[in-house]
Amino acid sequence: MKKVILFFSVLFLGATLAFGQTATLSIEELGGGIPAGTVTTAITLDDVDVAGENIGTFQIFVLYDPTVLQPVPGSEFYPSPFFQFFEWANNLDTGGEIALTWLSFFGGVTPPPGEVLVTIDWIYTGDPDRSDLVFNTSKDALPGWPEKGATLMWSTIGTPFGLTLVDGGVGPTGPLVNEWTGAFDDNWFDILNWSLGVVPTTEDVLVPVTAKGNPVIFGGSATTGALTVMPGAGLTIDVGADLTTGGLFTCDGDFEILTDLAGFSGSFIDLGGLAGAGMFYMDRHVTCFGTGDPNNPVEPIGWHYISAPIDGYSTDDMLDFYVNQWDESVGMFMNYAGTDYCIPYAPAEFLDGMEVWSVKFDQIWPYNGYPGGPCPQPVNGPVIMYNGPFTALHTGPYSSGATVGAGAGWNMHANPYPSGLDLNAIVWDPGAVPGAALYDACPGSYGYWSPAVGAYSMPVGNGFFTEWTAPGTFSLTGAERAHGPDFYYKEEITELLILEAIGQGAPDKLYVRFMEEAEAGFAKDGDFHKLFTATEELPQVYTTAGEDKLAINALPATSVVPMGFTSVTSGEYTISAIETTNFTEVYLKDLVTGAVTDLMTDSYTFSYTTGDDEARFEIHFGALGIDDNLINQVSIWSNQNNVYVNVPKELKGTISVYTMMGQEVISTDTQPGQNVIPMDEINTYYVVKVISNDRAVTGKVYIK
Repeated sequence: MKKVILFFSVLFLGATLAFGQTATLSIEELGGGIPAGTVTTAITLDDVDVAGENIGTFQIFVLYDPTVLQPVPGSEFYPSPFFQFFEWANNLDTGGEIALTWLSFFGGVTPPPGEVLVTIDWIYTGDPDRSDLVFNTSKDALPGWPEKGATLMWSTIGTPFGLTLVDGGVGPTGPLVNEWTGAFDDNWFDILNWSLGVVPTTEDVLVPVTAKGNPVIFGGSATTGALTVMPGAGLTIDVGADLTTGGLFTCDGDFEILTDLAGFSGSFIDLGGLAGAGMFYMDRHVTCFGTGDPNNPVEPIGWHYISAPIDGYSTDDMLDFYVNQWDESVGMFMNYAGTDYCIPYAPAEFLDGMEVWSVKFDQIWPYNGYPGGPCPQPVNGPVIMYNGPFTALHTGPYSSGATVGAGAGWNMHANPYPSGLDLNAIVWDPGAVPGAALYDACPGSYGYWSPAVGAYSMPVGNGFFTEWTAPGTFSLTGAERAHGPDFYYKEEITELLILEAIGQGAPDKLYVRFMEEAEAGFAKDGDFHKLFTATEELPQVYTTAGEDKLAINALPATSVVPMGFTSVTSGEYTISAIETTNFTEVYLKDLVTGAVTDLMTDSYTFSYTTGDDEARFEIHFGALGIDDNLINQVSIWSNQNNVYVNVPKELKGTISVYTMMGQEVISTDTQPGQNVIPMDEINTYYVVKVISNDRAVTGKVYIK
C-alpha cells in the first residue's frame, strides 16, 4: 500500500492550529495596516512513501468571496519542480474556490519531505463589513468538496496583497512588489509581462535584467509606487506616453524619454524623489536649420528656443550650432557660440534650470556622420542630446528674475522639467502679464497663450517669452508639472474666436475671447501683445485695443473689433476662422475693397502689397446694417492721374483724399455713381476715405 500523508498546519504568532480550528489575524498585525502586506502560512510534506512510483494527486483549496476578492493569475509552486500543474476554479454559488492541484509528471520520483511554497495574489474590491483576515483549516469537507484542507481569506486592504504558504509561520513580509518579467513582449501595459498579472498602479515596481528585454511605456499613462531599475536594466517612455512615480525612483540602469521629429516627446513626473547611479537619455531633433550670420534678423527660420530637463548641459555639447541668449536689459540676443564651426566656446556656458538658449544648426558645418565631417570633437549634428546622470534630472522648485529694460519687458523663461509645464497653474508675479509666446522654428512665427484661451502645457525642452510691466520673479514650485497634450481648452472656455491667415508659407493666428469681467483696453486679464518676425511670406494678424497690437484680445462682448494685417512679402493671402466657439455670426470686413465675408461659412482671399496700411480689417460679431451694406458697395481705384470712387445712389456722405503722411488734400460730397477726382501730384500714393453715417471705407491708390 502506497501512502501519502499531508500534514496541513497554520502557525499564528507561535500557536499551531489543528484541523477544524480557526484563527483571526487583525489588519494591524500585518504591519500597522500597511497596504499590500504579505501573509505566510505553512504546508509540510512528511512520511512520503511512493516506492519509486507516481505519488498521484493532492489538493489544497482556498475559499473566497468573488464579490470581494479577485485572484491574480500567476500563483507559484516552489521549490519542487515535480509539482508543476495547477488550475483555477470558481464553482461555488456562495463564494469562490481556487483549487491548487499538485500533480507529479515524473513517475518513479519521490519528492523530498519539507517545504512547498505557494503564492496567491489578490486584489481587494471592497467590503466595509469585513475588517480582518480569517484563515480556517477544516478537516471536514464542505458540500461537494474533497476531504482536504481549506483556507478562507477576507480583508479590507484596498490594494493587491499576497497569501503565501511556506514553512515558517505567519507574519508580514513587507509591501508587495510587482516585478517586470517581460514574459510576453516589451509593452509596459501588457499584464503578461508582470509577476502579479496586473499592470502596476500604486504598488512598488522592480525592473530587473530579463532575457526578454526592458519595458517600454507605449501611448498611455503609467503610475507606480516606488520604482527600482536594476543595473543593466532600463526603462523607456515612448512619444505621447507618460510616467508618474509616487515613491522613490531608484535608477541604477538606463532611463530614456523618446522624442520625434515633430518635437513631441514622452513625459515624466516624480513625486517621491530620485536616487541611483544610472543614466538619463533624451534626444531633441532639430527639423529646421540653415546657414549664415546668427545675428541676422532677416534669417528667422531655424532658430529654436531650448531649455534643458537635466543639469550639466553646456555649449560644449553643441559645437555645430549657433548659440544665442536673450538679454532683456539691452533688448538683444547675445552670441555664446557658433562664430565658426567646431570651435568650443571658452569658457563653456551651462544651460541652467531656468535659462533659455536660442540655437540654430548650420547644415554646412561638418559633424560626426555628416559628409565632410567629423569635427575634432564629438558632435551630433541636428540632434540635441540631453544625456547625463539620472539624479541630475530637474525636479522641485525653480525661479528666475525678470527685468524691464531695453527689451520692453520681454523676458525668456524655461520649462525646466522632463514633463509638460501647465502655464495655467503658475502663480504669476504681479509684474508679469500672464501669458507666453513660443517660437516655432519652421515657419518662423510665434504661438501664443494666455488664461483667456484655456490651458496650455509647455512641451519638454522649450523656452518661451513672457511679458513684464515691472521687475519681478518667475517662480515654479514643481506642482505645475503636467502630462497631456500641448494645448487643450477647458470646458468653461466660451465665445472664443481664432482667425488664421495664410499665404505662400506658414499661417499666423489671432485670438478674440469675450469675457464680461475683462476690460475693453489692454489689461492683465487675458490680453497678450503681438510679437512680429521678419519671416518671408509669413502673414501676421492681430487685433487692436487703442495703440496696443494684440495676439490675444480678451474683452467684454462687442459688435466690432479692429484687426490689423502685415507681411514683409507682397502677395495673395487668405483669412479664415478655425474656431468660432458659441458664436453664430462672424463677418470680416475689408476696409480697402469693401468686401464683407461671412467667416462662419467662407474664407476671404485678398491681395496685399508691402507697405499697405495695416489697419485694413474689422471683425463684426453680428449682421451688418443697411448703411454697412451700402458702403460695402463703394469701389475705389485710380487710373493715370485720377482717383475714381463708385458710390451707390442711396449713399450720402463725403470723399476725402489724404497724403501718406495724413494731410488732407481734398474733401467733397459723394455723388451717385462714378466720382472722378483729378490729382496734381503724380508718382505718389494717396489714401481715399468714404464716410457715411459713421461708417467708412478706405482705399490706397497710386497716381502715375
